[in-house]
Amino acid sequence: MSEIPDFASLTHEQKDEQILALYLRRLHDHADDVLRFLADPRVPFDNHQAERDIRMPKLKQKVSGAFRTKEGAATFCTIRSYLATLRKQSRDLFQSLVLTFKGDPPELILSGGRR
Repeated sequence: MSEIPDFASLTHEQKDEQILALYLRRLHDHADDVLRFLADPRVPFDNHQAERDIRMPKLKQKVSGAFRTKEGAATFCTIRSYLATLRKQSRDLFQSLVLTFKGDPPELILSGGRR
């Protein structure tokens, strides 16, 4: 990995060039990961879904000020994650929750196609 230059001694233009060079180097080094969406249609072009997935916990934290306990935060995140997974797999949320509370949760497809 490239060393980060000492920006204090550089002009504004030199800083911009160094930053651009660092970004280009990183893009080159991680091109397979960055461009994976071109070869694998299952990989989204953007990370908007990941951002949407964290929006609700952040909103709840902002509205209530914080979670009362770590366990409460963990429970909230587990439930939100479960619902998000059901939604991404086009499952009926209400029916899935009914089955879950009856002790017969729907089978989910895990990453990598595992069940």
